[in-house]
Amino acid sequence: ISIANEINLEDPFYKLGWKNLQNSKTSIVIIPNTNATLEVLESEIYLDQKENIKNYLEYNKGAEVNIDDIDEVFIIVDKEKFYEVEISYSDTGYVSSDRFKNFTPKDIMNTIKQNKPESVSDINWVLEPGLSEEKISTYGYRIDWMDGDVSYEYEGIVLGRNGYLKITFATNGDGNESEDFFDYYNSIINGVSDSIVFNEGFSYTDLIIDDYQSVY
Repeated sequence: ISIANEINLEDPFYKLGWKNLQNSKTSIVIIPNTNATLEVLESEIYLDQKENIKNYLEYNKGAEVNIDDIDEVFIIVDKEKFYEVEISYSDTGYVSSDRFKNFTPKDIMNTIKQNKPESVSDINWVLEPGLSEEKISTYGYRIDWMDGDVSYEYEGIVLGRNGYLKITFATNGDGNESEDFFDYYNSIINGVSDSIVFNEGFSYTDLIIDDYQSVY
């Protein structure tokens, strides 16, 4: 029996306009307004229209969201809801990777710790950031909250010629997570990030001299 037959299609969550919900297949899909594509797996469903993304965010937050304030351009969820990935695009220009060379993961974490909100007792890497040859950086961190809760946040940045895509998701835990837990979520952030490909002419290596250089 496929997962699609087991999920309750009458559940309001599954009525938000998901694509790939029925007759599911693995395919390469355009990310609107980004000059990029990604791979969606047979086990995943997705939203790629602002109106549906608005409904999704309102469903999750239980509050109204102004469509003009929405940064997300694509949402991927696996059908069993183990992960819900949000993808946003910043047309900030060409981000020089030279700055990445000046910081170690320890430097970055020290800065994050110094600026953490009062509701957070501690933050630590569970996946240290690096920068691949494809100009992709993925990382994850554990947040220990003052109230005793533990959550994990994963992020990926895919650099392009005119800006970058940011991939994010969060999950909760109890602080005693196994290696399998981290292997699984590391594979999600790396898998989604690595599957993103900018169209010809828009990848990081397609820079031309007159392009706008980001201050980011």
